[in-house]
Amino acid sequence: MTHPLISFGQQYFRLSDGGSPVQFSKVCGLTSLSKTTTVQTRQVTRPDYDFPNTALAKTYTKVIGHRYSLNFSGFLLKTSKPVWDDWARTGDERTLRLVTNLPTENGGGFYEGPVVLTGLEETGSFGSAWRVSGSLDIQGAPDFTDITDYAADLVALYGDELSATLQALENAING
Repeated sequence: MTHPLISFGQQYFRLSDGGSPVQFSKVCGLTSLSKTTTVQTRQVTRPDYDFPNTALAKTYTKVIGHRYSLNFSGFLLKTSKPVWDDWARTGDERTLRLVTNLPTENGGGFYEGPVVLTGLEETGSFGSAWRVSGSLDIQGAPDFTDITDYAADLVALYGDELSATLQALENAING
């Protein structure tokens, strides 16, 4: 039995422009993306109350929070350089959408939450393209939207026009 892999490009992130209403744009040129979830814990040791002078103490691990971060690298595009420079200079909080472009049963949907740029590096060498790498910290636990729920929201928002477009697309695919 084979297990299909998730291809690069099926997971990507979009950043808000910082405006209102929020407009998201895909970050182009990236060739590497990693998402790290760190569970923050605290250990508590409680003595056995029936036998406090013995070595029967129990240690418990309590989850006190989660930290989510993204690291990325890729080519520094002329169109994205002003965006990275502005963000690094201002330190503004933006909204991030981390998209998994898969069916719902495989985790399809997106995480969305406030994010800050915590590191940015531009590197270049003679005869090759400039590269960019950086890190983002998601502030708090991001909200998850199931791709089915998102599609239903789009249909509710754009109504018959979107439904007709989706139906035409489905007909074209299925012949």
